[in-house]
Amino acid sequence: MPAGRRPTTDRFAEDPHVLIDVSQVPDLLGIAARDDGLHVGAAATYSELLDELERLRAATSGARRAGLEALHYMVRHTAGTIVRNAAASPATP
Repeated sequence: MPAGRRPTTDRFAEDPHVLIDVSQVPDLLGIAARDDGLHVGAAATYSELLDELERLRAATSGARRAGLEALHYMVRHTAGTIVRNAAASPATP
């Protein structure tokens, strides 16, 4: 690379040419408790996850509840309220 030039990846990170908002893609939204575990969409917010974990904890017992308790503890200690609600915010024009 010639002296003084930055890698191409830096240019795209600082000045993207395309921005794709995935917050409204249906397959990335939502949280579902299934027999094989908890499925969390990539665009679900931490607040949505906390609400679902609280609902599930109230309706679950035994080892599964212990796992939900541990996950709830980690989610509560991961981010503040502003960050918790940012994941699925629709982009503004």
